[in-house]
Amino acid sequence: MDSDQKSNTSDSNFDDESDYYDRNESDLEIDEELTNGNGSEEEDTIETEDEKEFKWNWDGNYSPDTSFTSKEVKGHTTITLTNDIRPIYIFNKFFTQDVFDLIVKQTNIYGKQKSLEREPASNWQKVDEKIIRSFLGILIIMGLHRLPRITDYWSRNKIFYTEVIAN
Repeated sequence: MDSDQKSNTSDSNFDDESDYYDRNESDLEIDEELTNGNGSEEEDTIETEDEKEFKWNWDGNYSPDTSFTSKEVKGHTTITLTNDIRPIYIFNKFFTQDVFDLIVKQTNIYGKQKSLEREPASNWQKVDEKIIRSFLGILIIMGLHRLPRITDYWSRNKIFYTEVIAN
C-alpha cells in the first residue's frame, strides 16, 4: 500500500466519525430543550430579578489601574526595586540562610525517623544545603517548563530532554 492509499484510507475513517464530533453533548441538550418546549420561563424570570438587583455603573463598579510609584515593596521583608534587580536577589529575600538551615535540619530529622521505621532499617544519607538548593531549583524549573509526565524530565528524547534537570 503506497502513501496515497494510506492517506485516503485514514481520511475515509475520519469522514465517518466527523459527524459525531461536530455536535457535542451541550448542543444536543439545547436541541432537546427546544424541541420538547422545556425552555424554562422560570430561569428567565430569575435572571431578570437578579438583573434588577444589580445595576452596573462606572462610578461604583469600576476600579482604575493601580499605579505603583514607590521604589520599595513592603511586607515580610522590604525589597528595593532597582533597574539591575536579579531574580536570585528576590529568592534570597524569602529563602534566607536561617530558612535553609531549618529545612536541612528538619529534612535530616524526618529522614532518620523514617529510615528507622523500616524493616530492616534503611541507610539514611544526610542532606546538606547544596542538595536542598538543587531540589528547590529543580522544582522551580519543573513549574516553569511543564512536561506531560515527571519521567519526561530525565528522558533522552530530544523533544522532552531537559539538560539541567537530567544532569
